[in-house]
Amino acid sequence: MNHLMIGRFCPPLQGTNTPTRLFVSWCSPGVATAEKASGGSVLGRVGVVCFSKSSRHFAVEESNESARPAKKSSSSCLGRTLIWFHHIKSSKKKRDIKEWGAELNLGGYCKPGFPGVLIFEGDAENVAEYVRRIKRLRWQHLQIRGQEVEALTEGQDLDSCRRFPLGVKELPESGMSELAERCREANLEQLYLTAFKISR
Repeated sequence: MNHLMIGRFCPPLQGTNTPTRLFVSWCSPGVATAEKASGGSVLGRVGVVCFSKSSRHFAVEESNESARPAKKSSSSCLGRTLIWFHHIKSSKKKRDIKEWGAELNLGGYCKPGFPGVLIFEGDAENVAEYVRRIKRLRWQHLQIRGQEVEALTEGQDLDSCRRFPLGVKELPESGMSELAERCREANLEQLYLTAFKISR
């Protein structure tokens, strides 16, 4: 049996014999890494694993579903993250960064080149999913250098708390000064400075 990377866990209903169901993405043989569920889409070929407490065996149901849809902005928290990269040069990676940002209803900026900086915000669960996808790409080096979580009050709309417009916009490779200005305008200069390991 292929090894599996666990992506989401759904416990059985209390008082029933309904098997526990796990959404999984398939991995290469010899790899079995557990992950915390973060909501949003699961990349790659998806299947369902059924496990019953009365059995030690897993039953796998294959699915043609390639990804689960991104969750709408239903979280009670707005998250912000800044990721530093040794570089962002690949056209495909830059396209993924923009397309995934749109899919997950995020807003922010990507400064490609040497170094690369990606700063973004949105529903906290979608932010976590975006980070997970970015990490799955092959990078020479990346590091999460800044994170913020803003709790919403009852009845408060997440979109009203956004500092960036929707969409992850690509800046020029020479656009570090422009990125700094965008962050100052959004009152997020402190988060921007974490890219350089500066705190105020």
